[in-house]
Amino acid sequence: MIETVKLGDVATVKGGKRLPKGTNLITTPNSHPYIRVRDLNNQSTLELNDDFEYVDDETQKSISRYIVEAGDIVLSIVGTIGLVAIVGESLHKANLTENCVKLTQLDGVDRDYLYYFLKSGLGQAEIAKGTVGAVQAKLPIKNIQNIDVILPDIETQKRISSILRSIDDKISTNQKINNNLQQQAQAVFAAWLATHASIADEVTLGGICLKVTDGSHFSPKDESSSKIPMLSVKDMEEFDFNFASCKHISDEDYQKMIANDCVPQVDDILVAKDGSYLKEIFIHNEQRELAILSSIAIFRPDPSKIYPEILLAFLKSPRVLQEVRDNYVSGSALPRIVLKDFKKLRFSLPNIATQEEIAPLLASIRSQIAVNVAENQRLSQLRDALLPKLISGEIDISDIQL
Repeated sequence: MIETVKLGDVATVKGGKRLPKGTNLITTPNSHPYIRVRDLNNQSTLELNDDFEYVDDETQKSISRYIVEAGDIVLSIVGTIGLVAIVGESLHKANLTENCVKLTQLDGVDRDYLYYFLKSGLGQAEIAKGTVGAVQAKLPIKNIQNIDVILPDIETQKRISSILRSIDDKISTNQKINNNLQQQAQAVFAAWLATHASIADEVTLGGICLKVTDGSHFSPKDESSSKIPMLSVKDMEEFDFNFASCKHISDEDYQKMIANDCVPQVDDILVAKDGSYLKEIFIHNEQRELAILSSIAIFRPDPSKIYPEILLAFLKSPRVLQEVRDNYVSGSALPRIVLKDFKKLRFSLPNIATQEEIAPLLASIRSQIAVNVAENQRLSQLRDALLPKLISGEIDISDIQL
């Protein structure tokens, strides 16, 4: 039997807590991590990592009622709306931003099934229906409670979530391989840079780029029948875009973006400017019609001064990421890179001839990463396509062997 219920009838929805005025997060680890929207990282289980920040002991006392427990589902509700994750053991009792809610005390619904439903096209459509606000979009708690959830019986829910989890496990394996490859790239780059430090010249980020800008600042109309994707930070993953759930725009709006010179080209570095900037940085490597919104920054390297792979390695290096945190971000509710300041970032760079020693190796590592990214995108599309078919019975779950 399949029924449609309101989310508020099968889960308790509770908001997070804004930091007290004048209080800042700290980077020194303690027992009070603070979950922000940008920490939701497209992995089903959210675990503590080096990108998390913390609240001090005194602040913790004033927000201690707004914590999550392992197994809670976290949903982003302001700015980048609709990101979903399950809280892992390492974040048990962590604090939660006011820009997210937690779904807890589940009744009659399997946790993993609810997670996959909310991530699916079915769930995201329900989330979009409840989203309000023109200047800054938000998803009110009452609208979350009114989300329609399609529920088979509990055993079928568990079987469906088990099937989808097996696909996610393969995706997770590929992500771990890519993370390892990225670490190798950073280690090789750091060693090369140290070797050539004596012949490097000081440059600025703006000085070695032909262009530093962001995507479109106008809001084009969503055209579901169009083939031109319109992407925002929500559609960025660690190594590429997720095209499965993005919106689309008309050719007329796309031509306006071209006229405004805010369309990415091959070998541009794309950086999530809002919220998730510490994770989503990659080289755009597809020759296709593609539109991006202003939450994404474009860095176009000057080929006479720097290889794209070298610029990517700089932007992903620990030193630069720390400088971004410390000097080039504004806003506490929704941190945002300030491009006009970030262009002034100074660093040492060997000349273009010397870069030829390492650029091909970094490009080779990037190609290996791209293969795994493409497979993960195919697996993600399979996972998302399976859910409605499994719910409706169009695909018999008893025919699927795990």
